[in-house]
Amino acid sequence: MDSQSPQPSLRHIDVMREAVRAWLSDVRRMERNVKDLEHRIADARARVTGLRGIDYSHMGGGGVGHDAMQEGIAVIEELSAKWADEVAHASEAIAEAYAVMDSCSLPGYAVMRHHLLGEKWADVARYVGYSETDVYRKRFNGYAEVYSKMPELARRDAFPNCDADYR
Repeated sequence: MDSQSPQPSLRHIDVMREAVRAWLSDVRRMERNVKDLEHRIADARARVTGLRGIDYSHMGGGGVGHDAMQEGIAVIEELSAKWADEVAHASEAIAEAYAVMDSCSLPGYAVMRHHLLGEKWADVARYVGYSETDVYRKRFNGYAEVYSKMPELARRDAFPNCDADYR
């Protein structure tokens, strides 16, 4: 977090705010999906840990019965594959969002904490050492700063034709 606050143009602050919200909401969703899959894998591993293989010798014929161990391992493999796909898809976007947060001045950093980490404005204010009123007043400059640093593609995705009159 650097100490200088840029003087952005607030002419289109509503568009900037909504684009920032949409981008950070997507990144936060990706991060939650990865963590959710990690928890599901850990739960599946915990369930499999106590299982033992099934002894089929007492069963007549050659029929195969229900094997909880095999099913548990299959679930873990399936969840692990989903996790790998999700991480491959999300890791760059998540890292980029945190890099933007680290490069922002205080207003931008506050906006990032509020939307990316899901903190309430009061908690953000306590963290950065400002009053809640000051943080809330500076949020427009924060949205403009984050907007200027966010990926171009995320800006275009939020409002696909918003810059049509400038082309």
